[in-house]
Amino acid sequence: DIRNSRVDFGIGNVDGHPSSMIVESVMEEVLYALLPKDHPLTRSDLLRLADLKEMPMISMPIESGLRRLIDSEAMKAGIQLSHSIITKQFSSMLSFVSNGLGVAIAPASVLHPFDDDRFVARALYPAITRNIGVIHLAERPLGMAAESFLRTLRPVLKNAISRL
Repeated sequence: DIRNSRVDFGIGNVDGHPSSMIVESVMEEVLYALLPKDHPLTRSDLLRLADLKEMPMISMPIESGLRRLIDSEAMKAGIQLSHSIITKQFSSMLSFVSNGLGVAIAPASVLHPFDDDRFVARALYPAITRNIGVIHLAERPLGMAAESFLRTLRPVLKNAISRL
């Protein structure tokens, strides 16, 4: 939608965009392994990607920036993850994990305090992070309204992620 000028800007993963886009990183977000409550790996406080290699993964589609990041980190670790269920919605991902269909890797921003009784989130080591920010076309400067909105939004985004 940004490329075809349907929207003035987007907010999302700022890694890997073409030079026709201007990207401004606003915050760094940590990813967590999500496990069903009764999963044996919940006994560990810290997990490595290699711990998940034999597990059925609930993942975003391959074209998702999050999926590309996870696959890249798995390749660096010398493993291949088993992407068994593919979904485009984090709410579906969390539901599938809660119902024991597999494990997932998700950003901190999709985790909510009330989810504690549905599944278990564990830190990954080494940590996997993604940069979230503002993206817009280089050839199309932002208007005053968009700039004003973003001046308000940037600190809100930074504060929201720092509370997680």
